[in-house]
Amino acid sequence: MVIKFMATLPGHMEQQESILPVPIHALRRDPLAIVLILLVVTTLVLRAFYSLAGPLEFDETFTMVIASQRTLGGFAEWVLHELGGPVYYTIAFAWEKIVGTNPMLMRLPSFAAALATPLVIVRSKVVDRRTLLIWAALMAISPYAIMNGALARSYALLVLVSTFQAIAFLRLLRDPRPALAVKWVGLSALAILTHYHASLISLAQGLLFLAYRPRAALRCWPAALLLIPVLAWMGAQASFVLAYAKPGGNWYQLLAPADILPAASKALGMGGLSILVAGEGLYAFVAQAVRHQRWLSRHDSTEVGVAEVVAAPDWPLALTVLSGFVAAISVATIGVLTPSFSLRYLLPYAPAMMLGISKSLESIGRRHAFIRREIAVAAVGLVMTLAAVAAVTFRLPPQQRFSVEPASDWIMEQGDTKALLFFWDNPTSNLDGSWHHLGEFARYAFERKGRPVNVLVPQHMPTDADPNAVLPKIAQRHGAGFLWVYDKYVPGTLGIRHPFTKAPAGWKCRRFVGGTASIVGCVPQTPPT
Repeated sequence: MVIKFMATLPGHMEQQESILPVPIHALRRDPLAIVLILLVVTTLVLRAFYSLAGPLEFDETFTMVIASQRTLGGFAEWVLHELGGPVYYTIAFAWEKIVGTNPMLMRLPSFAAALATPLVIVRSKVVDRRTLLIWAALMAISPYAIMNGALARSYALLVLVSTFQAIAFLRLLRDPRPALAVKWVGLSALAILTHYHASLISLAQGLLFLAYRPRAALRCWPAALLLIPVLAWMGAQASFVLAYAKPGGNWYQLLAPADILPAASKALGMGGLSILVAGEGLYAFVAQAVRHQRWLSRHDSTEVGVAEVVAAPDWPLALTVLSGFVAAISVATIGVLTPSFSLRYLLPYAPAMMLGISKSLESIGRRHAFIRREIAVAAVGLVMTLAAVAAVTFRLPPQQRFSVEPASDWIMEQGDTKALLFFWDNPTSNLDGSWHHLGEFARYAFERKGRPVNVLVPQHMPTDADPNAVLPKIAQRHGAGFLWVYDKYVPGTLGIRHPFTKAPAGWKCRRFVGGTASIVGCVPQTPPT
């Protein structure tokens, strides 16, 4: 059996790799490769362990409702009220028509995207082989990527497309031809239509391209025509997005400035080590640029045979990495100024940032003679192991995951419920058109079990209302049970001031916990006649 590995050619700066056939037994001479390959394989088990099986999480139920629409009109109406964009939902809509509503099967497209990401990286050949292996392992083992990597949501696909985008951007900077510009712009458009937060890194990369190679960028202007579908979709969604972005119209909290670095390090999966490694890499790059500039000031710029110690810095690689950090800092800054930030929104920037961290990890041993290869292997292995342990500890048992399914199942077990009052105690529930969607959302778990139910959704609940008192009264008038969902960390939630404590008189209730959220299911103790 023969495996192809990349060998970096020596020279003035890092050159394009050649592919050499290497027998598999050669892996024994490269313990770092063994560690990284094993970690990539291990993460597949972690992803399956975390979310391939189990009840649908809260957001996944929205995906299932959208995918199960029977008409294109119903599908389009739903997607126009989602920030995720149409790309993933179109895949889910088509996939559901093939495999049905089984949650595990519906998660397979995301799982496939998660598996494809490290493969795309190691086959890209844009940097040396070791950096590629480290990059693939870091992307695969990141705890937050594992948490979202097999869910029936758009995030695994978003990471995959963003990885393609980072690779295409790096190639474009190295060879700014119109054909490569078309690939990069097309991938950027695809990423934005998968999730709007990809627009920040797409904008950052466009500005960096224009600053780095202005004439070449202007020659590539026809590629920008591929953004027309993006602009058209944004125009169609403008009213919904503006309503969602208004203060009090969404579920976000303001991000404290002190939380920016912890949030970034958590998303990257190495804690504070990611920040230290990134800083070390930045220092090394600046030092390389300074040495190169000093050499140029003392020698003829046309002189050949430049020593490696004064090699020109790899600006395309640096700008690709910078685009990820610029986008991450931008979204965090916006989150400090207005409620808009969630950790998972850093995922489209992770490939570019991880590329820089991977290059730093790979080069530590080469720049510092006192660090042996075995020590570098142990350090990388330790970092990855810590990330894997963190990912496993994030695993919640099914009854503690944020899902309405266990509560819905419990209500069905109590008797033949014909009507259900569903209250999503969240500012987003007051957006235009949300009541109809929430009715479909609450019915889904019942209909999937063959137990159709009439769902009532309260509209414009008073801001001083106590759901513990109001919901039983409304439900009783309609002969219904009720589901009450709230998160104690979401501003504007009534459950913050009036949390559920005990069942009201005449009611049987059970509280299900999902992280910081509570899902309360209640049925009348005496079934309505």
